Amino acid sequence: MSLFFWLFPKMRSSVVYQTARDKLRRMIKQTKREPKPDHEKPRSRGFFYAVMAAILFALTPLFIKILNTTFGLPALMITFWRNILGIALLLPAFLIFKPALLKLEKKHFGFIALYGLVFTLLNTIWTFSIQYNSASVATVLIYFSAPMTSFLGWWMLKERFTWLKGLAILLGLGGCALVALAGAEVETNWIGLVLGLVSGLIYAFYAIFGRLSAQRGINPWTSTFYIFFFAMAALFILNLLPFSVPGQAQDLKTLLTFSTNPKAWLFMGLLTVPLVVGYGLFNQSLTILPSSTANLILTLEPPITAILAWLMLSEKLLPLQLLGTVLVLSGVFLVRIGVNNQSELSEHPAKELV
Repeated sequence: MSLFFWLFPKMRSSVVYQTARDKLRRMIKQTKREPKPDHEKPRSRGFFYAVMAAILFALTPLFIKILNTTFGLPALMITFWRNILGIALLLPAFLIFKPALLKLEKKHFGFIALYGLVFTLLNTIWTFSIQYNSASVATVLIYFSAPMTSFLGWWMLKERFTWLKGLAILLGLGGCALVALAGAEVETNWIGLVLGLVSGLIYAFYAIFGRLSAQRGINPWTSTFYIFFFAMAALFILNLLPFSVPGQAQDLKTLLTFSTNPKAWLFMGLLTVPLVVGYGLFNQSLTILPSSTANLILTLEPPITAILAWLMLSEKLLPLQLLGTVLVLSGVFLVRIGVNNQSELSEHPAKELV
């Protein structure tokens, strides 16, 4: 090449040569720098967080069922102790590894209190929904949060709604219905129906608040810690109200004792760990994904629970439940395609916080 330019020195300074050289250099730089779009890895990580949260959430109904049926522990008392143990799990971890996570700016106090109230209502209304409905009906009704979250995300956060997301909602709801209702006695009344739909609405608001928290720059693990703390205080009051509330503890002594059976404490620990980590990962996913997308991924929970119940508790896994599982997986697959599509992202993405 150098011999060529020695023989034809004018070619080196020609416009054609310089243009071709500049294009070649740009191509080499782009090849080195951009093997993949920069936004693809974070979105994949957000999808992974949400899927892991769904898997961990799927474990919790199994342990709640054991604590309820085997040890006869009231639902609200289980929820109260779940929050205490959650705080006991997070606090030392923060103090040892990252004390800065305990810091919450004063300007966020009101927001976190409201976020904690939504979290408390989610725990309480969900418990009441199970009381008035069969567990299967309550499960289907709470996953009406998927279309509600999509609407609220579009209305409040300016998140885009596409035909792909709409189809994923239909597949997810249909799959959840088949998994939850196949072979079950469908029992409900108008009170139970209202409570179930309200639980879905509150679940949708929980996802919206998680996204708003991310947009405010609050670390997802910090918000998880403080909403658990708020819920603990609220559930303590709920358990000790002078009038009867479904699932509350009999008295203060029963509430503080919880159980004298070591096995009950073991299952309480097995319930708490996946739940706390699951909420933390779900809140982390909301720093990356739109609230509607993250909520749709959680429709994986009912089929995973059904499969785990079949493996761990020898419960039947019916053909319709398998069909429902396929529908849910298809919906989540469509969500995954949407995650790879830039148009599915929020117009106001939050910064991921590690």
